[in-house]
Parts: sequence; C-alpha cells; structure tokens
Amino acid sequence: MKRIHKYIDDVLSDKIVTCRFVKKAVERHVDDLKSGPDRGLYFDEKEAQKILSFYETLKLWEEPCAGEIFSLLPHWAFIVANLFGWKKIETGRRRFRKSYIETAKKSCKSTVMGGLAAYSLVVEAESGAQIYCAATKKEQSIIVWRSARNLLKRSDWASCLRFLQYSITKEDTFGLFSYLSKDDGADGKSTSLGIIDEYHQHTKSVILDSIETSCQSRPQPLLIIITTAGFNQYLPCYSEREYAAKILKGTVQDDSYFSIIYTLDTTHDWPDLIGLKDDRQGKKEDDWQDENVWIKANPGIEYGLPDREKIRAIVRQAIEMPTQINNVITKHFNVWTSTTERWVSTDLWDKNSGKVELQRYQRVWGGVDLSGVADLTSFVWVYNSEKKLAIQPYFWCTEAWLNDPTNKYAEQFRAWAEEKYITIQPGNALNFVSVRADILNVVKEKKLSVQSVKVDQGFDSHTFCQNLDYDLGGSDNFPKVGTGRMGSLLPAIDELERLLLDGLVINGNNPVLRFCISNTEMKRNNDGFRRPWKPEGHAKIDGTVATLFAVLQWLVEGGSTQDETYEPPSELIMF
Repeated sequence: MKRIHKYIDDVLSDKIVTCRFVKKAVERHVDDLKSGPDRGLYFDEKEAQKILSFYETLKLWEEPCAGEIFSLLPHWAFIVANLFGWKKIETGRRRFRKSYIETAKKSCKSTVMGGLAAYSLVVEAESGAQIYCAATKKEQSIIVWRSARNLLKRSDWASCLRFLQYSITKEDTFGLFSYLSKDDGADGKSTSLGIIDEYHQHTKSVILDSIETSCQSRPQPLLIIITTAGFNQYLPCYSEREYAAKILKGTVQDDSYFSIIYTLDTTHDWPDLIGLKDDRQGKKEDDWQDENVWIKANPGIEYGLPDREKIRAIVRQAIEMPTQINNVITKHFNVWTSTTERWVSTDLWDKNSGKVELQRYQRVWGGVDLSGVADLTSFVWVYNSEKKLAIQPYFWCTEAWLNDPTNKYAEQFRAWAEEKYITIQPGNALNFVSVRADILNVVKEKKLSVQSVKVDQGFDSHTFCQNLDYDLGGSDNFPKVGTGRMGSLLPAIDELERLLLDGLVINGNNPVLRFCISNTEMKRNNDGFRRPWKPEGHAKIDGTVATLFAVLQWLVEGGSTQDETYEPPSELIMF
C-alpha cells in the first residue's frame, strides 16, 4: 500500500501534476476514510493489497515489456485499490457497483482490466462467476479478454483454468470469462463483473443497460466503464461522464459509483477558468501544446505510457494540419470535442502551390463531383510530376445560379469564369453531356492514358458514370469509371494530408479549388473516421470531393510520387 499512500500524498501536494477531476477523486477517497464509517463504509487495506499483489504474480507479454512482472503504475494501483478495497460495514462486500474510468489512448487500460478480470475469476472465484467484457464490435471487446488470457497462460494460475476459443473457464467454481459485442447482449446471463470498453463508440446504451440488468442477482457485482473521450456529446457515454463528473464535483453523492477522469482542465468542465484566447487575467485553461500538462491526461507518460516523443511528433503535425487538432485533443489529451473541424489551412495549401501542365500520354486518375442547380460540378485529374502529385481541376456551373440573389459568391464566381477557371452553361440545369465532352476534349488533345475515374454518388451519377466509361473505352469486365461513397475517402484524406505536409503536392494555383479546400470541414463518426463536410451556407467543397476521389483512385492503384513514366502505352484508345 506504500505506493498508494505516496500517490495520494503526491497528488494532494501537487508533486504530481494532475487535473482537477483526479485531485477530487483522491480527495474523495481521503474524505471517505474519515467520514465513510458514518455512512457504513470502510477501506480494507488488506483486500486492496491482495489484488495489487495478485498483479505481481502475472507477467506481461508484449514488447518492450514482455516477461516483466506486472507491477501496476501508481495511478492504476490507486484505482484498483479503490474498486476492491472499499467495503460495506454491514455485509463486508464491495462498496462500488459501478465505475467510470476515462483516460487518453495508450494508457494500458485494456491490460489493467485484463488483470482485474483475471483476479475476479481465479482469486475472488465466486461460485458460478460470469465475467464479460463488451464493446460495439467483437474486435474491440476481445482486447480485454485476450489480455487476461495472455496474462494467465504464463502464470501459475494456468493449471486451474481451461482456455477455450471464446472463453476462459474455472471448472471447480464454474467460473466463466468471455466477451460480447452489442449484437450479443447479456439477456439470460448473470454478470458478476462487466467491463464496457471504449464506451464513447456506443451509439446506444443497450449493451450497458443489458449487462447492468444482468448484475442484479449478484451479491457484489461490479460494472466498469473504460473509455477515451469522444467527438459526439449526444451519445450515452457523455451522459455517463456528466454523472461521473457531478460525483467528483460533489453535486451528486453516490457511494456505489467510483469515477476518475484524466483530462486537461478546460473551461467546458470548469467555467471559472479563463479561455486561452481570453485577454483577462486569472487562471487559464490548459493549453494542449504545453508539455507540462500532458501528464494530466496521460498519467503514465513518465513511464513511457504513452511515449513522449511520439506525442511530440503528433502535436507538431496537428499544428501544421488543423484538421488533426480535434483528433489529437480528443484521443491524446482526453478532451471531448465536436464532430466537425476545419481541414487544410490555406497557408499549408499555398505552400504546395505551383503551375501544372498535362503532358502528352500522361497517366492520369480522375475524380468527379456532380451538381444540381445551385452548385458546382467538379472534375479533377491527378498525376505524377517532378516527384510530386499534381492536381488539375475543372469546374462548371449554370448561369441561373450566378443570377440567384441568394448566391453570395456570384460576383466572385463571375470573375473566375472570366479568367477561364469556371465554365458557365446557359439555363438552370447543367448539361452533363457537355461536361463529358469537355473532359474528352482534354483526353483527346493530350492523348491521356486514363487509368480510372471515380464519381461521387448522387445527381444522376450512375448514368454519367456509364456514359463516361463508354467514352473512355471501358467495358463490363474492365470498367474505367465507377461510383464511390464519401465514406470511402479516409485513405485519400490521410494520404493527401501527408503529401501536403511533406510539400509533395503541386496544386495548380487554381483559385476555385483553393476556395473549396478552405471551406472544407471534416466530420468524424463515433470511431473517429472522417469524411468531407460542408459548413452551413453557400460555401462549396465540390472541388475537394472530386480531388479526394481522384487521389483515392491514384492511391488504390499503386500511385507513387516517385513514378515519372510518361512513355506512350503500347495500346492507346483512339478517338
């Protein structure tokens, strides 16, 4: 228990830098040591030490720590000791029935929970114990289970267990440890210990509710929620977090609920703080770029969990690429953010400026975003040039849209049309036959070697796709043109960002494409995957979408900025 006492002293004396939530969790523990008996509670140090000692009977299996004794870091020792050390005076059973633990990525959550589940199975060994870890997908829920399996297999406890494909059993006590996904549920089960992993990914509380209900018949059940922060504050995890925060702040008293949140101190959680951009004097919220506060969300960073150098590199990249900021703040500093964020800064885009010129016989990949009436239609070629990725865009819109009084960009678009950056078509609906003809004229003039083209679904994309594929010489067996969904663009988003950061793009100095790029936001789903998102109003991102579809084709078909081959192919499509 010495490391627990030292951790408590170090937190309260500010020897360890912690956020307010952590300090309040420690203060709650200390206060309960004094006032708990009045509420029928006591802290059993021997029981707490028992589980801490159990961890040291296990050996880690992953490099760089493979083969080492599993000795819990101080903050994890504090958490585990709280969960198993606090008891009810009347029954001698555990005090806590539910727990919310929130930390940044790479904090060893799954491994610690695996050890905790192992302890429940082989040491507590409740008769007929049923232990489950659950997540939205089996691939996630199996992580904690696999941690327990790997820890136990190399321990002296292995001889009393059976390791099956989907479970671990202790037959003398009829104990079971398995894993679930949201599709399985816990109906018909009697859960003694439940672990909900990465709860921020859950769109509904079904699996948590199911496991919590299945605990009711157990004498001392425990449901543990472990998670990193997320992007959607309307999902059930954030509601759970709000309740956990109220307990720590003292506005709600719930002696059956343990909570601890490792995060940065922000004005969202603590309104008395002053925002970073606020000129007022006083206590400021934490700056995610300040290394001194990283430990608040990453309490194991001094022990290499996570690696400080890797976090530095991630932060440097986010500073250059604003679209990464929300992801970095959320995943690496455990701060809840919004689902949308600005993408590429105009400064970064302009650092990749340069003129482009299609070469004869150039190998090209295309992307298309079609439009209705009040929008742009965009077509983009990407190709290799000077060991960089060159981008050549084309744009079309209707005369009716330019005359629309609600189009606040009409004057600017007319100016770009005069400079031949946009082709204006008469009427109030685009003629896609004319658009295809314009594309084919470029292909014929330069005798381009068209590798493939991807068309964003919608706005009669299927017909356009079929006709363009025929124009370019595609066939049923070997089509050159196909449709794609916005949700498939993540690889292209990541790759274009990397190329821009490395200065390996030539963007053609096209002002319309620059306009689209500057408007583009990225929206994340619950898994953190991104897709282009158009902000409110008339801002256009059509050029961005077409560019990303072209980059996706280039990337999927093995495109590389090192490929400089311009020789005419042996067989050319003749027009």
